[in-house]
Amino acid sequence: MTSKLVSFSSFNSPKKDLIYKGLIFTIFLIILGIDCLIHYSDGDDAIFLQTVSEYKFFDFLKMRYISWSGRLAADAAAYILFSLPLFVWRVLNAVAICSIIHLLIQGLLKKINPLISILVAATALVLLDFHVTGWACFWITGSIFYLWPAAAAIFAIYTLYTILKTDNVSKLQKTASFLFLIYAALSQEQTAGALFMLESSFFLLFPKKWKEILPYFIITLFCIAIILLAPGTAIRSQNEVASWFPVWNDLTLKTRSILSIQWLLNGFAESLSLLFASIQSCILVYIISKKNRSIKFFIPFITLVILIIGEILSFARIPLLTNFGFNIENMTTAIVNEEQLKSLSIIHSIPVLFQSLLLLFTFILIFIHSRRISIFFITGFACAAVLIFSPTMYASAGRVFFIPAILFAVISLHFFSKIQSLKSQVLLTVWISLLMGMQLVFNYKAALAYVTGT
Repeated sequence: MTSKLVSFSSFNSPKKDLIYKGLIFTIFLIILGIDCLIHYSDGDDAIFLQTVSEYKFFDFLKMRYISWSGRLAADAAAYILFSLPLFVWRVLNAVAICSIIHLLIQGLLKKINPLISILVAATALVLLDFHVTGWACFWITGSIFYLWPAAAAIFAIYTLYTILKTDNVSKLQKTASFLFLIYAALSQEQTAGALFMLESSFFLLFPKKWKEILPYFIITLFCIAIILLAPGTAIRSQNEVASWFPVWNDLTLKTRSILSIQWLLNGFAESLSLLFASIQSCILVYIISKKNRSIKFFIPFITLVILIIGEILSFARIPLLTNFGFNIENMTTAIVNEEQLKSLSIIHSIPVLFQSLLLLFTFILIFIHSRRISIFFITGFACAAVLIFSPTMYASAGRVFFIPAILFAVISLHFFSKIQSLKSQVLLTVWISLLMGMQLVFNYKAALAYVTGT
């Protein structure tokens, strides 16, 4: 039993381990370089900078808990980070991104070639729209509340899963996992909800090991209770309604449902389309590798090809298939009057049907080929769908799809790990790299337009 938190020696070959460490370090330097281009923004970053200079640490947490939200762990991290030089955030942010990639590889791809495993694991962060990664990973406040809790949650779940499968976890790693769990669950509602659903599913998957799961489950429930019972939560909701959606409380259930569901489908279409295409591609190659050419093969084969084409068309922003009355750039538009509400409440039948079918058939195919891994699809969808009950979804925009994206990425990595042929792995990696190239070009243009204001 090792005393390390997470081993870097996972490829059973000193040469492969060295290559892997070199690649991870290269990614770290690239991300650090990007982080060095980032400075404090005029919004929440400026507010935190001013607030931490006015309050002592515990007074700050008390103020936030009473007047804004129960996200005590993320608020504590924000207080500390905004009190330190910006370079500290830059280094830790690069560490968080590398940690997510490394943990996904450790959990799912450690038997795959190092270069291939890193490229495939990177889809969790690369195959996302600029408005997801930009605000969740490379905005200082956003990273503290989204990226870092996600990395902490992955470490906690990875440790728990390792305990359930092998029990080969050191006391140091187990203790650290509890601390990371508290940080993750007490930082953000979506992260806490995802942890709750995954831990609940572990009770069903590993009923004889409920004693190992119970401490994690209790900690998560306790953190959720702290967040939900915070006096500031109700105050924040009222402020968000006044700022972003003054007519929210006057909506009928029908209007609220139409508007919110279309907002959700719009987000999936414009934020995660290529990530879904990678999931479908991994399932496609997986079923091809099984070499079963019966009718049971051709039906899912044709279905998956159609789904992949559909996701690429969604990525291309074909209006007929993705126009819900607003786009990802305008998802933070405040709905302040009846005229705006009326224009966005029209049912856009074709895109609603098209995007719903893409999601439905993707889930069906995942469920058919791995009921266990379908839990991640259900959890990811639930983490995004919970926003339809909140008026603050219009203030959060693309970053609310970051936690679901990490969960969905686990699915593609799972099916990739089941492909035994090196040739198939290489060809699939080339295709996935092409998808990442398309997304990176799109994101570069979006980032450039954002910086220049064009």
